[in-house]
Amino acid sequence: MTDRSGNFITSNNKVGTVQYWNVASNEPRQSNKIGSKGTNSMIFLDNESNAGGRILFSLKNGALGVYNLKRQVLEFQTETGHFETVFGVEYCASNKDLIASCSYDGTVRVWNSNNMKLLQVNDTNFNSV
Repeated sequence: MTDRSGNFITSNNKVGTVQYWNVASNEPRQSNKIGSKGTNSMIFLDNESNAGGRILFSLKNGALGVYNLKRQVLEFQTETGHFETVFGVEYCASNKDLIASCSYDGTVRVWNSNNMKLLQVNDTNFNSV
């Protein structure tokens, strides 16, 4: 996090929490619940100068969500989507209303970021002929 020197955040794949740390301490400064399952990935949604803003995360149960770090509130979360580990989530560069998630289940799912509803499932598995 760029708001103060030595600050950083973590999450883990067992418990759906985000923890705030400073390198000078052995204990987290704060811990906030972001979901009922562990996290797979997190990315900052806001630019580098506002890194304390919001994170887009994926949970072990296949759901995605946005957590506001400054306000300490879950802004929204999708229903369970993927059936396996989610490896990544990204906003669409040309349309910020769309989020794509990819998973070990072999699908790329496209979500509406306004209401977090699933719009499309693209199966990336293919069969040899």
